[in-house]
Amino acid sequence: MSPRSSEPNPELLDEFTPEFIAEANALREKIERKAGLLPDSEPHPQEAVPHSEPRAVASGGSSPTQLDWEPRPAASGRISFAQLRANRQNAQRSCGPRSSAGKETVSFNAFRHGLTGRFAIMPYESEDDYQELLDGLREEHRPATRTEHLLVDRMAEHHWLSQRALYLQGFCFNEVGGCDNDAHLALYLRYQTTHERAFHKCLNDLLKLRAERRREQNGFVSQQHKKADQARREAREKRQQERHRWAVLIDQAKLDRQNLLNRQLPGGEQLVSESIQSTMAEEKAA
Repeated sequence: MSPRSSEPNPELLDEFTPEFIAEANALREKIERKAGLLPDSEPHPQEAVPHSEPRAVASGGSSPTQLDWEPRPAASGRISFAQLRANRQNAQRSCGPRSSAGKETVSFNAFRHGLTGRFAIMPYESEDDYQELLDGLREEHRPATRTEHLLVDRMAEHHWLSQRALYLQGFCFNEVGGCDNDAHLALYLRYQTTHERAFHKCLNDLLKLRAERRREQNGFVSQQHKKADQARREAREKRQQERHRWAVLIDQAKLDRQNLLNRQLPGGEQLVSESIQSTMAEEKAA
């Protein structure tokens, strides 16, 4: 086998951490030992003891990298197996924050501008101003259902984020008005447009929801009016039928009376005419 260099490869140190290089070296040596490229008499790195013969460090050649488990300064980019084991043991003890406050703090580790993801008030912003905005929108639109409340709340958030994006755009320019960061400016412009569109979408959804509810209510009221009109028409027709029936009965009674008088009182037309006149007079008086 060709001799291995004892100097670390600067390219590897720039790209990978010393811990990663040490793990890669250990895996490489394990593969070489199983393939028979290393003599069986060489001790395994895990079984080595401090102050033993140095083995290998990261090298830039095509030959396998060597290992060195002697403690070295951090600036050298090398790490011992004892330190590697200690790091792994310490990592097992650390499982992240457990308290609610710690988890809340860690959740903002990747937080940059707050224009996406979970909505939150930035330290340089005023919670009172946001609450005033939210109360104003609720007072204006007066949400009546849970869905309307959600839409109004989303409107407040999107408007607030669009104003935040507009505020952050100011930091992309220098004192003379030139843009120092085109990428950030484009990002903030895109988020401003996105949240403005989302605001108007929530507003349109709210208006459509209310218009649909009004149509349903108007349809219900008009249906009630139709039923009431139908009931009035039926009642009027019923009264007309009753009046017609009574008129027929009265006419029949008059005819029966006249026939009876003609049979019981013989002969005088004068008497019949007087009887008819008296009947008519009684009906008029009634």
